[in-house]
Amino acid sequence: AKQSGRGLIPIVQPIITWGELPPLLTDRFALVAWEAETICSLRQALTGQPQPSAVNLIIGPEGGFAPEEVATLVQQGAQSVSLGPRILRAETAGPLTAALILYHYEALDAFEPSLSTLSRKGR
Repeated sequence: AKQSGRGLIPIVQPIITWGELPPLLTDRFALVAWEAETICSLRQALTGQPQPSAVNLIIGPEGGFAPEEVATLVQQGAQSVSLGPRILRAETAGPLTAALILYHYEALDAFEPSLSTLSRKGR
């Protein structure tokens, strides 16, 4: 956190079983990345959403979640989201999605250089 200028260290939970998941969805903003999601992208789920104090990011195993599993998570309050047209490995989907969420909430407002600033740096 110190090296990257963050005040808080993100908490990454270890892999859990299906049965351990429901209590973690209570009163938290939860996203489930699902390769078969065709309606809501990660960007759409975040747009207009105030920055949450915590995000439960649910990434499935290799091979993905079954539709019934996603339906159960959605019924318990999670939002199903697409990460785009590529199928990501389980070990890369989590860090990528966390980085995209941080970018959405932090980087978009933090720095928007003008073209003149960019051109001066290039000379």
